[in-house]
Amino acid sequence: MSRSAFWGPNKGAVPAKPSMMSGPLQALVLAGSTLLLFGCGGSNAATPTGAGNGSMSGRAVYGQMNGAAVKAFAINNGAAGAQLGTATTDAQGNFSVSIGNHSGPVMLQVSGGTYTDDATGKSMTMQSGDVMTSIVPSVATGSTTTGIQVTPLTSMAQARAQNMAGGMTDANITAANTAMANYFSVGDVLHTSPMDPLSPGSGARSHPVPAPRRRRTPRTTG
Repeated sequence: MSRSAFWGPNKGAVPAKPSMMSGPLQALVLAGSTLLLFGCGGSNAATPTGAGNGSMSGRAVYGQMNGAAVKAFAINNGAAGAQLGTATTDAQGNFSVSIGNHSGPVMLQVSGGTYTDDATGKSMTMQSGDVMTSIVPSVATGSTTTGIQVTPLTSMAQARAQNMAGGMTDANITAANTAMANYFSVGDVLHTSPMDPLSPGSGARSHPVPAPRRRRTPRTTG
């Protein structure tokens, strides 16, 4: 794959345990981190399945994603638990998934489908095992949560929270999402969608990721 991204560490049906990224993926993260641009998100479309009244909608972004599987998992005692619902993204990556009567934090997992390569404009197939994730602090029973993004940065935040003491608690979820937002100078990783280079004007309000600052060396006199 030619695009740069971080894939979440959870590659199973119920990703409760972390696994290591492969060397090539680590290299992609380092090479591409300064190229991520974040701007305004799109609308939310729905193809949800599951029981209950609660729902969570948003957008999965790795270029323009189409036909990707979205799974919602309950988070219990800091770890991913039961699957709450499933959905499929539309041609722009929008989704809406049922979370039933769940109350508490939620983890979203996106895999499969295709994406449009930014460099060539060609449709590419997501590789088997490639997963993006996003973690959302506690929601109330039957609530409707909108505008949630699933991106390389939310995947990094999920991995961070999972490996903090206590796992994916509400406090750790908030801390991890905030840490990623601060590091990449993004206001809110959960609600800020990456700009789409293939859509004119999508970067009008984008936030470029700054390059690391160089430390100044004090001058000496003698």
